[in-house]
Amino acid sequence: MGNLAPGSAASVSFTVNVATDGVITNKATAAFSAWETRRTVDSNTTSTTRDATPPDTTIVSGPEGSVATSSATFDFSSNENGVTYECSLDGGAFAACTDPATFQGLSVGAHSLSVRAKDAAGNVDPTPATRQWTVTAGGGADGGVSIDSDGDGIPDDVERRIGTDPFDADSDDDGVPDGMEPDFDKDTDGDGLINALDPDSDNDGLFDGTEMGLGCDLPATDRSKNHCVPDGDLGATKTDPLKKDTDNGGVSDGSEDSNLNGVVDPGETDPNNPADDNANKDSDGDGLSDALEVTLGSNPNDADSDDDGVRGRHGRRRQAQRRRSRQRQRRALRWHRDGQGLLGSRHRHDQGDVHRGRRSRGDSHEPARS
Repeated sequence: MGNLAPGSAASVSFTVNVATDGVITNKATAAFSAWETRRTVDSNTTSTTRDATPPDTTIVSGPEGSVATSSATFDFSSNENGVTYECSLDGGAFAACTDPATFQGLSVGAHSLSVRAKDAAGNVDPTPATRQWTVTAGGGADGGVSIDSDGDGIPDDVERRIGTDPFDADSDDDGVPDGMEPDFDKDTDGDGLINALDPDSDNDGLFDGTEMGLGCDLPATDRSKNHCVPDGDLGATKTDPLKKDTDNGGVSDGSEDSNLNGVVDPGETDPNNPADDNANKDSDGDGLSDALEVTLGSNPNDADSDDDGVRGRHGRRRQAQRRRSRQRQRRALRWHRDGQGLLGSRHRHDQGDVHRGRRSRGDSHEPARS
């Protein structure tokens, strides 16, 4: 800066090239002499975040191969949090799309989807994830493409056969479209409800949508049913909705994620790490951690919180029998057919109050009351 007259001011600017991503702390120190006295002045400390790394995109689920339905629903994920997605269907221009994304009215023939993530810094995945599939003729009653009225990826005739609602893309209101439910027509936990009708398919206390890293923002998801809890970390961590103990550590996923929000919060153990399962306390030995019982409102020191004579994991058979009976009653009320197909109501019906009904009474596998 040279010599400055008394009372004058000066400024200095500089540029720093940063080679790697991260948070960089910026601070400058100016040294000068005043009346032959050496002095220093420190600048304010600031920070700069450098992010030049694009995210990576994965298509988690969706149709592939040959399908006989004119709609397709896809679920995406990324290795970065807080990303948005852009989709290109059949080679068209990329445009913003939701996760999951549903495409309807697809013609018979080959189709392709490309999807790319975009992070908060504006970096875009240069290698979009892709999926190819073919819509075939012959799936419908008239020999054409099967009708999928709700766009959940399952043809109406299949939904009527398995008991889901062909006019409700999320029949159990857990945040997962029926067609995205893993093994949607199977009953994984043996409770009498197929997975597409069971908001907690593995009976671990966590709703399927939470385990799959999804939110509750689908138009078809009725949050008033209390069968959906949005994943707290936007899918950064996920557990297996068909496996009660994802890490095989001996403690159920819900007992580890005791507040049931899909995040490993302080004081909780990690349902993807078997090494920490023993840190969970189960004072009454009912299969539910004490912390989970506090969340559910049951007594962690009483294996039969409602004193109905059913302790812990016992009573599972009776629970399954009651659920099967309720399921048959619901189907009889909802679906009325003649030789030409569905004639009954299109209204939504509650498929899974048994989840909260059972849990709110306390102990593991406690049967819901009819």
